[in-house]
Amino acid sequence: MRCISMGFFVEEDQPVIWRGPMLHKALEQFLTDVFWDDPDYLVIDLPPGTGDISLSLAQFLPRSELYVVTTPQPAAQRVAQRSAFMAQGEPRGQGRDREHVVVHRRRW
Repeated sequence: MRCISMGFFVEEDQPVIWRGPMLHKALEQFLTDVFWDDPDYLVIDLPPGTGDISLSLAQFLPRSELYVVTTPQPAAQRVAQRSAFMAQGEPRGQGRDREHVVVHRRRW
C-alpha cells in the first residue's frame, strides 16, 4: 500500500494551518507528483473543515466515488449531506457519474 501524508513533512506536534489555496495546491501535488503506480483504489482521508479541500478533490477526480464520514450531531450530519450533494453537483441539477454517495454517521 502506498501512502503520503502531510505528517511526513512536519514535526509530530506541529499543526498544519492552511487556507483553501494552499490545501488545493498540496492536494494537486499529492495527486500529480507522487508515484502511485496503477492503484485499484485511492483512499483519501480529508481533514474536517469548510469543505474547500472536498471541492478541490471533486474537481481533480470528477468520476470518483464519495464516502462522507461524520459525527452523530444533527448539525454535522446536515453539513455532511450538503457536502455529498455539492460533490454530485445536485444543487444546480448537474449530477455526476458516481455510483455511490454514502453519508456514514460514526457512533460515539
